[in-house]
Amino acid sequence: SLYEYVRQLNHPVSEKLLRGWLRALLHGLVHMHEVLGLVHRDLKPKNILVKPGRRPNVCIADFNSVIRHGEKSRSLRGESPTTLNFRSPEALLEGDDNSYATDIWALGCIACTCASSDWFTFKPNDTGSGFGSLMSIFSVLGKPTAAEHPSLCALPAFKSSFPNFQRKSEVIAFVPRLSHGFNVFVNQLLQLEPTKRPTAKQALKHKYMT
Repeated sequence: SLYEYVRQLNHPVSEKLLRGWLRALLHGLVHMHEVLGLVHRDLKPKNILVKPGRRPNVCIADFNSVIRHGEKSRSLRGESPTTLNFRSPEALLEGDDNSYATDIWALGCIACTCASSDWFTFKPNDTGSGFGSLMSIFSVLGKPTAAEHPSLCALPAFKSSFPNFQRKSEVIAFVPRLSHGFNVFVNQLLQLEPTKRPTAKQALKHKYMT
């Protein structure tokens, strides 16, 4: 798996290799989303296979949690098949995890974790807690507002009493060692408001991918 491959490396993943992986994964998501109408819902490094070689290729695997786009989630309210580290804010707020935006969020987290070898893109104070993960996301990206994040603020578990976190910066350097272009691209994938995240097809057309 990609998880095992990255952990066994004795050096950081190069940006060139990572960009190739992201491009391949986006092509896979375009096929899943645009052609098959499916949401993976459990994208993470352990569910991505690597074919070793001079230019290691990657492909998406483990389709046990796949659901049709817009279909009622089979998981219990407030739960998700996705590992907490890669779970979208809307899923953590007891919203649906049946939209393509769920996979795009997970891809942003995958990009950061593979580049930094740190398996928490957002570090919760209390690991294993959905609330802790949510507060960790807000502490970096800021507390959602009704004006900018209408769908998040309308979800059942959103509370106006959440701490009033402010976004750290316009473009957050999730992986400082990599280029500004990488971080701009990842900032797009990790938009708090699901409707503002690019589709897989749009992400492939981003200048960082071309």
